[in-house]
Amino acid sequence: MGCLQSKIQADASGAPPQNSNLVETYADEDATSSFKRLSIVKPVDSWIMNSNEYVAKSKIDKRIIQILQERKKKMEANGTFHKSTNFERVALQFGNVEIAFMSIREMYDRHCNTKAMTLENFCGALTAFGASADANAVRDIFNEADVIRDNSLNFNEFAISLAICYLLDIIPNLFHARGGAPPDEGDNDGAGDYKEIERDDAVKISKAFETVVNAYLMFDRDASGIIKWGEMKEILNKPESTKLKSTSPHAKFFNVERWKELDWNKDGSINFQEFFLAFQKWVGIDEDDG
Repeated sequence: MGCLQSKIQADASGAPPQNSNLVETYADEDATSSFKRLSIVKPVDSWIMNSNEYVAKSKIDKRIIQILQERKKKMEANGTFHKSTNFERVALQFGNVEIAFMSIREMYDRHCNTKAMTLENFCGALTAFGASADANAVRDIFNEADVIRDNSLNFNEFAISLAICYLLDIIPNLFHARGGAPPDEGDNDGAGDYKEIERDDAVKISKAFETVVNAYLMFDRDASGIIKWGEMKEILNKPESTKLKSTSPHAKFFNVERWKELDWNKDGSINFQEFFLAFQKWVGIDEDDG
């Protein structure tokens, strides 16, 4: 079975980012003295403060943003947003995320016969997973996941590609694991070909991706689908607890250096792909560990 008819289309270009000459410093006014000493940083690089509107790099990038916007609005409407995006609640899932990524590592190794996954390898993997995506869509997903821009996917980027497929609902078992409609037994469109992702693995992976989405949405204050520096600074300046101490996970998780890890292309905005790449390292999942 080849890559099936796509639910999505490919390729659009965005305008290059422009830098601001503004300089800003950050200090957490609500923190204790010991935490404040850790959180105060030198002047923030001007590119971090870029206020230009984010331009989606492709139709898939635009669709990801729309899905994140829809997710947040739905969670706010049903009253689950604050519970799902609570930092401590998200952090408690880090161990489960790491376990799920062991399954993703096995999938990567199974379909990658070199040190990095090629587009051909990637298309073969999605075919084995039963993905409903044509060649153009697969190429766009590949390019969106290639955050490092070396025309290949390392393990961390492969995980990003699966998360994109998860958001787009194009891998049947991941879609079903999230609560989508069960497969049609009478479907002759390759229904038996995506058993490579076992149900237990699909459930673990889908839950891990939900954790990453919830972590991302913690910062997206205006439901724009993109994180800006002002939104990150709002969290930095308003910790959830007035009793926050320097040993708190917030002290390790939220700081300007984290932003620099996140914003790979230095355009002042963080999209889901950039966030997911850094998130894996925070949880302890890195390409070098393979």
